Amino acid sequence: MARATVPRECRQQHKQHGGNMPIVDFERAPDMYHFPTVQGCYPSPALPDLIRNAVFEVSANLRAPVELAAHAALAAVSLACQNFVDVQCPSFPPAPCSLFLLTVSNSSGGKSLMEQRFLRAIKAFERKCEEDASARMPDYRAELKIWSDDQRRLSKEYRDVSPGTEESQLVREQRLAHEKTQPVKPSARELRFAEISPQGLREALIANGAVAILSPEGAPALTGMTFSQPAMLSGYWSGEDRPVGLVSGSRRATNPRLSVSVMLQEDQFRGYMKNRGDDAFSTGLLARMLPAFPKSFVWVGQEAITEEVPEPALDLFNERIAAILAQAVPAPDARPVQQLSEGAKYYWRLFKETVHNELICGQSSENIKSFFRKLGEQAARVAGLFHYFSGQTGDVSPEAMKSAIELCEWYAHEFARVFSTFAPSELQMQSESAEKLFAWLQQASANPVKYSKIKMGQYSERDLNNYSSIRNNPEKLAMAINVLEQQGRIATTYGKKGGRIVFYPPWMMQQFVQASFFSPQMNQFMVNPQSPAPAQPVVNQDVAELNATNSLHHQPAQTRGVCLDSTLASGKLLASKARVFLE
Repeated sequence: MARATVPRECRQQHKQHGGNMPIVDFERAPDMYHFPTVQGCYPSPALPDLIRNAVFEVSANLRAPVELAAHAALAAVSLACQNFVDVQCPSFPPAPCSLFLLTVSNSSGGKSLMEQRFLRAIKAFERKCEEDASARMPDYRAELKIWSDDQRRLSKEYRDVSPGTEESQLVREQRLAHEKTQPVKPSARELRFAEISPQGLREALIANGAVAILSPEGAPALTGMTFSQPAMLSGYWSGEDRPVGLVSGSRRATNPRLSVSVMLQEDQFRGYMKNRGDDAFSTGLLARMLPAFPKSFVWVGQEAITEEVPEPALDLFNERIAAILAQAVPAPDARPVQQLSEGAKYYWRLFKETVHNELICGQSSENIKSFFRKLGEQAARVAGLFHYFSGQTGDVSPEAMKSAIELCEWYAHEFARVFSTFAPSELQMQSESAEKLFAWLQQASANPVKYSKIKMGQYSERDLNNYSSIRNNPEKLAMAINVLEQQGRIATTYGKKGGRIVFYPPWMMQQFVQASFFSPQMNQFMVNPQSPAPAQPVVNQDVAELNATNSLHHQPAQTRGVCLDSTLASGKLLASKARVFLE
């Protein structure tokens, strides 16, 4: 929970717009913000009008999940805007607005159709660039021939004159000036790739400054060479121009901008996580991804799409994309920087503080927390894109930041929901280990013939370490035993050598205790009071003395035991009449 004093204009705007941010307004006290505990539906109403209307329209026309449409739209917006604007958060240098998007859906989800709809303006711009480049090629070839002829002429003149003369100096200066006028081959501006090698991506960023990897069928890109260097992609997300040493010399992209949108099926994603998940986590690549895992459904009676449907909202969206791309591209080190307005700073600080207090300081695994640590920057990027794409000028508005935070709240829940399977917390690992061991205990109890070398219902830690589902991992086994014992699903005692003995079902402990009364080697044993075994009658006139003896030989805090050695040795209790006293 975070508290802060809200600027009056921010409080009024929040009340007027009815935002979903869980901010509690107080008239005479600082406002409070809690991170939502429930994920809910994708916050598409938080999208700017141009984006939201197109997303709803395409999603309805194609009968596809709104998350698919939103990611296709956000990918197009990120690609179009990333070369024209940066955003700056308080106490941070200017940063890119580029987004990395990950979408996992089934094969009938409509991923390719979505990309086609939202990339119409981008594809039209690419075709126009190619046509312009082709149209300039004849002039280029002619100019290159003329330039080559002049180069040969100047070279001959320089050889004919005497060295050191004024004439030779003049020809030399002409040759230097001529070299700077070499015609540049026309080339189409490259904006996107479905697959590309790491070296090809670096060269594309050097040539164009900003590109995108957009792959509606992203399995080949994700599992192939495109994502083979996750650390490099993480650096491009941050706008880092890491130099690469080559035989021909060091080459680097200046302030590169890279957008990524990868869509693939669930089984393909699981294969990627199995083979490359560890590297993707350790390099921070997955922590930079905004994930969505929607489900597509086809139901009985659903009508097939057979007719062209007008898409006015999508047309307006693509018109805005085209207008942005038609602008003159600024130099990589001269991109305009958007600052946050006072209202946007307030929302951003409140969000960042709450994420730190409630998520980063929580019990999630470190790989999940890596994503949480970047939520503040993600919110600033999304807010900058929303502000710029909507055609607003000046600093980033409070409305844009509030909308961005609503999206980031949803993505935080989605990331934790999906990736907790691949990056479980300590509590999750303990619970999974306990369930795994308990399932084996049930199997061993039901099928004792299969495990004939161990005593049914009574298992030493050594037996479990050799035969159970948790083998050759004493620490993990001990952790699982502790969890099951705390839950009362097993009973335990300590053996002669100090190791634990596990009883399942728990009432098997009773038989062990009764048998131990007649064993002269028995020192002490523990009875779990949570065992569901039926209480046994007590045949003993000295129960009070037994209880006193128990308090002197108390072992673990979670169980209480009975020590009988001293009582039997004193002759006050007949061994023939000894019975277990269960609380």
